[in-house]
Amino acid sequence: MKAQIQTAAAQVKQNEAEVRKTVNGARAQERREAFLTVEENQAVLENARAEMERHNQLFAAGIISREDNERYAREFQVAKAKFEEVQQHHALINDRPREEDIAAAEAALEVAKAQLAEAEARCEKTLIRSPIEGMVLRKHHRSGESVSNSSTVPDPIVTIGDNSVLRVRVDVDETEVAQVRVGQPAYVTADAYRTQKFTGRVIRVGNELGHKNIRTDEPTERVDTKILETLIQLDPGTQLPDGLRVDAYIRTAPEVAFK
Repeated sequence: MKAQIQTAAAQVKQNEAEVRKTVNGARAQERREAFLTVEENQAVLENARAEMERHNQLFAAGIISREDNERYAREFQVAKAKFEEVQQHHALINDRPREEDIAAAEAALEVAKAQLAEAEARCEKTLIRSPIEGMVLRKHHRSGESVSNSSTVPDPIVTIGDNSVLRVRVDVDETEVAQVRVGQPAYVTADAYRTQKFTGRVIRVGNELGHKNIRTDEPTERVDTKILETLIQLDPGTQLPDGLRVDAYIRTAPEVAFK
């Protein structure tokens, strides 16, 4: 597809050059060369004319044969035809470009531009652009695989996430929802980072209780309780793997820990 665009772009440049060439006409060097060619052939014609006239006189005096006289007459006719040809060529080079020639060159340029636009439009349809800036978290298809996406049966190609700001989704138990407010400081820890704390702040507290989203796999965990989904945004510059399971702590009075 890119090769087609490059070919079409090259054709546009070529047609642009043809338009300039048609409008500007011949170069000064070409006009000079045509003029010198006319002068050269004019000299040849005059020489052939003089030879023909001289041999006509010799033939009239009976000094040369008819064949010799006719040969010089033919040479004069050839020189005359050649002179007229280079004269016409010189006049054509010096003449202003015809309107129809300019129109034809400009029309060819418009066709080339349309072909370039068509190739770019076809290429545009082969590109997939993300609606956000972020990182590809998961590829759902490989090169060469077909994708059939619809409103009822989604078939994503990749999963993309904006990792410029990290957020942690926390399940707050229904018995502790009264202690959580937007703006409260918080931090998270992870087994992979030992005692290191990653600080942040509560930015959203849900309005409706629901079922648990996360299971800790601990034997004593209760699964029949309801939770309030809360969102913690970590401080800028925090770097953690996407999807990492962490322990969240919201600084209340006293501090409440969530997993």
